[in-house]
Amino acid sequence: MLAAAKLQCYTTAMSEDELDLTELRSAEHALRESEERFRLAAQAGRMFAYSWDAATDLIERSGESATILGIDEAAPLTGHQSEECIRMIEKES
Repeated sequence: MLAAAKLQCYTTAMSEDELDLTELRSAEHALRESEERFRLAAQAGRMFAYSWDAATDLIERSGESATILGIDEAAPLTGHQSEECIRMIEKES
């Protein structure tokens, strides 16, 4: 009887692990699809992703920014530089 109970627990644990894996794979697939939709929308709208580190003032940006902004992808960009560019564009308008 004890062996049967252990076998039942083992089988249940395996089923739960398989379910967890299935859910994980499903979530990963949904994330990949979502990222692809975002990438296509950003490309169509000529947009790019970025993040700004307030402590260092550095802006990390996606590769599309180089084409859209006409700048070197490897060149560092700061928040201060971005503000100056925006001010110049506003003065021209």
